[in-house]
Amino acid sequence: MTTYGAETAGAAQTRLEQVARVASDPTGTHTFARYRWQAKQAALQWLSCLSEQGPSFVLCEHVEDVTLVYPDRFRFIQLKTRDRGSWSAKNMCKSGFDSLVKSYMKVRQARLHGDSKFELWLEGPISEVRATVKFVDDPATADADVRRKLVGHGLNRRWVNDFLSRLVIRHNQPTQGQMDAHALYEMGSIWPDMSMSELEIIYVRLLESATAAQEAGSLPPTILAILAQAKSALIEHGEILGSEHIPADISRQTLSREMVTALTPPLPGEPIESLTRRLSTGSAVSMLELKMRAGRAREETIQEAKYYRADMEVQRQLLIAQRVDAHESLEGLSRRTLSLARAVASQARMNAAVNPVQGRREAEVIATGLLSRLADLGHCDHEQLFGGNPFHVYGYLAHLSDKCKFPWRAA
Repeated sequence: MTTYGAETAGAAQTRLEQVARVASDPTGTHTFARYRWQAKQAALQWLSCLSEQGPSFVLCEHVEDVTLVYPDRFRFIQLKTRDRGSWSAKNMCKSGFDSLVKSYMKVRQARLHGDSKFELWLEGPISEVRATVKFVDDPATADADVRRKLVGHGLNRRWVNDFLSRLVIRHNQPTQGQMDAHALYEMGSIWPDMSMSELEIIYVRLLESATAAQEAGSLPPTILAILAQAKSALIEHGEILGSEHIPADISRQTLSREMVTALTPPLPGEPIESLTRRLSTGSAVSMLELKMRAGRAREETIQEAKYYRADMEVQRQLLIAQRVDAHESLEGLSRRTLSLARAVASQARMNAAVNPVQGRREAEVIATGLLSRLADLGHCDHEQLFGGNPFHVYGYLAHLSDKCKFPWRAA
């Protein structure tokens, strides 16, 4: 197994044993569970520094939960989790805008607001109420009630319009339960030739560093050793790569581009601008797409799977509305479809031993294998839930992948 940086094979093996059950441990006792959702979001944003167009620094728990520092602008991000339900404009006023208003006031006092955005990132969905949807799409349309509450949080009435023009709301952020899988598949998109075990080692490094930055604490010795090796010199206490550009009072809360470059493998030759741009904007991407990209499926193959999933979804919703036993019947179809998909994935893994090139494009090979067995896909639907249509069954598999039930690789 390939390891990166200064970790020994023994240490790497210990890490692997700790994270072997990333998303499957129902008790939440695996290594990743001890890291906060906010630290995981900070780690993902830190990866966007790998792009030349990305931020130069990520600042944790200073002014806001996460601040992205670009050469010519700032982004102040407030991260909010929610145990249940959706987000309404009223909810945001109770939890989220209060912090952003305080940040805006501080930034305005420093005369930096002209180069700044203030962003609220929300775990889960927003309310489907029309007023909330309109407000999230364009905060400048805020109604009188929202504006009053912003003033109540300390925003000068004269500056309400300016604040709203700089406000960005990004909902549908990965849930706390899905965050680790989401992060690892995003990383798989950046380093498609790395195994999941290797990605997990890198992910732990990023989380350890992000957590230390959140707490303004010292970096773990293993991280300092890797950074020291990258710098070819001992790093003194509190001194980090890129520190010459960072004020001393916030150096421990800062994650620099130089640091993330030292802690991660070299980038592949393929351009990653679009991937890191998506990370930095917090754009929600389906697990289906992330998994297929991590398995290096062609763009046409990914779009095809998304098309069949959307086509199937219309029929699935009609089925649920018309049949009282729909969920039970769909569960049976899930078992049969997943059994076929896993068999095709296992065959693809075995064939990769003979043809390593195919092994590097596992999701592409699996998709091709499934679509070459249309009769078998159709037979999975022996209850005629989708009329035995093999393309609807393939779309249903894509739906199951979005539910984290099929990874587009051999188990």
